[in-house]
Amino acid sequence: MIFHRFDAVTRLRVIGSDAATFLQGQFSNDLRRAEPRPATYGLWLNHKGRALADSHVLQRGPDEFEIVSRTAPAGVIRERLESYIIADDVVVEDRSEGCAGVVLAGRGAPEMAGALGFETPGPRTFAETEAQLLVPARIEAVPAWCVVGAAAAFASSIAAIIGAGAREVDRATLDRRRIAAGIPIVPDELGPDDLPMEGGLEHDALSFTKGCYLGQEVMARLHNLGQVRRRLFVVRLDGVATLPPKGAHVFLGAQKVGEMRAAVPVDTTGDALGLAMLQTHAVQPGHALALAAGGPACVRVERLAEGRAQ
Repeated sequence: MIFHRFDAVTRLRVIGSDAATFLQGQFSNDLRRAEPRPATYGLWLNHKGRALADSHVLQRGPDEFEIVSRTAPAGVIRERLESYIIADDVVVEDRSEGCAGVVLAGRGAPEMAGALGFETPGPRTFAETEAQLLVPARIEAVPAWCVVGAAAAFASSIAAIIGAGAREVDRATLDRRRIAAGIPIVPDELGPDDLPMEGGLEHDALSFTKGCYLGQEVMARLHNLGQVRRRLFVVRLDGVATLPPKGAHVFLGAQKVGEMRAAVPVDTTGDALGLAMLQTHAVQPGHALALAAGGPACVRVERLAEGRAQ
C-alpha cells in the first residue's frame, strides 16, 4: 500500500437546469449512467478532436455536477466550457483554491480509503465524507483513488493512512507505476497536439454511441478507419546518463520516428522507463531506437500504451 500527496487539484461545480444536456454535448464520454454517484472519466476536446484536458465528472443530482482533475488546470477546463455557453442555464464555479489531495494506490487502497471513513465505491463511482471526496485515480490497472479536500485538513488523514500500514512515495515512484501501466498524463504527456486514440484513451475516455459532442465527428471517423499514424508506446531506456526531456527526438537509424513524452529513472544505473510518441508505420514493439541520429540503440520499444485503468 502506498500513498502520494499532491498540493493542487481542479474542482469545478457546474449547475443549472441545462447542466446535464450541456455537459453531455461537451464531454467525450457518456454521462447518462444509472448507478448512484457516477464518476465518469473522459476528455475535453477541441473541435479538431485534440485533447485539451481530462477529468472525472461526478453527478451529484439532476442539475448539479462536479468536475475533478488531478492533472489538468482548472482554467483550461473552465475556459473550454464557458466559451460554449450561449443561452444555456449553466453556471461554472471554480472551487479549486485551497484544495489538495492524496493518491492511494496498491492492492490495499480500499483499506486505506476505509481508514479515512469512506465506504469504498464501486468502479467509476465516487464517495465522500463530510470533509473529503474519494474519486478514481488513473495510476494502474488495479483500483486506485484520490482523496480530495481542503489542504489544511489533511494532517489527520495522513496519520490515518500511515496507521493503516501505507508508506509514502515520491512522484517518481508513482510515475513509474503509471508509465508501466501505459497511462499518460493529460495534457502534459498527451495534449492539444494529440488525438485520444494516439494515447490509447479510446478504451476509457470516449463514447462512440452517445451522439454529438465537440470533437465527436473526428472521433467517429478515426474509429471507423481503425488506425492513426502515431501511437504512444511504453519504452525502456538503457544506461542513459541524463533523462531525455519531453520532446526529445527518437530515431531509428538516421530516421526520426517520434519523440519522448516522459521518462523516469527505475534505478541508479541510468536505466529508465518512459512514454514515447512514435510513428506506427516505422516502429513496432521490440525495435531498438536511439536518442540521436545514428546514435547507440538505447531506447527499447516494449508495448503500446493502452491507457487503461479502473
